[in-house]
Amino acid sequence: MILKNLTVDDIAVIQCNASNSFGYVFVNAYVNVLREPPFIYEPPQGKLHLVDGASALITCRSYSAPKALVSWRKDGRPINGGRYQIQSNGDLAIEVVLRPFYPFVLVNCRLCI
Repeated sequence: MILKNLTVDDIAVIQCNASNSFGYVFVNAYVNVLREPPFIYEPPQGKLHLVDGASALITCRSYSAPKALVSWRKDGRPINGGRYQIQSNGDLAIEVVLRPFYPFVLVNCRLCI
């Protein structure tokens, strides 16, 4: 038996029976999916237009089991702290956007369990 595309909702007891004229045997198998890979259901928008001095919130909403750690990167390096704060829901909050932000166009959110 091969089980495919399981999710954390797939909980079951599966029984295998074998019998012939001399008797029968059976065994139980318990299926309980403990993990589900991370999935981003609300990724960052493609392009943001911001004004100097404004604050910004860039979304990165995800689901996984167990809960994934969300990290943000710019130019391949992690960003967090100072003006950049990762919220508990995975969003990136930028306190005050200044003109040097504009080369900051490409940011990525990553998930890790």
